Amino acid sequence: MVFVVKYRSDLITDDVFDFMKEICRGISKRYYLWFDALGHENDHIYIVVESAPKNSPSRIMQICKSILAIQIFKKFPKLKEELWGGEFWSDGGHIDTVGDGD
Repeated sequence: MVFVVKYRSDLITDDVFDFMKEICRGISKRYYLWFDALGHENDHIYIVVESAPKNSPSRIMQICKSILAIQIFKKFPKLKEELWGGEFWSDGGHIDTVGDGD
């Protein structure tokens, strides 16, 4: 999955990204998701995540984007001032799926 910061703003610093990794550990425990890889540029993040088949890719994206945005704004309130509408992520995102199927 790829999530892009609203307006392609360069807001993902190393401190913000380290905090995102902490949040993902909590999401993993609560929603039984397994984060295989996390990466970032200043204006977007990449996530490789495994889940049980009961979770649709769009639901996984919804969980991750909403929790990450809420927690980031709590920890870094100054970032909200950079974003006019108060939303951290752009609408939508990019999802690729991979399976073991024959």
